[in-house]
Amino acid sequence: MVTTNELPPRTVYGCVRDIQSNSNQNNTDPAEWEYKASLAFSLRDDIKKDDTLDLPGHGVFVVSDVKPGRQFFAVTAMQWKRGAE
Repeated sequence: MVTTNELPPRTVYGCVRDIQSNSNQNNTDPAEWEYKASLAFSLRDDIKKDDTLDLPGHGVFVVSDVKPGRQFFAVTAMQWKRGAE
């Protein structure tokens, strides 16, 4: 599911190429996690920066970068969590 500001939510199909995670904790501050998803979508799908992507089994990600290629969009999306979420 993709949610944009201009269009109603819609379902698009793409390929999850990779999901990387990183975490850190400073002193007694709550731990923070960052997830970075690399995805591919058809050029027909209108994926833009700041769209939200609901990836089944992985949660909601925010699109941070979209690069059009010859056959697909290379999309980078981020997810942040803090504490015991």
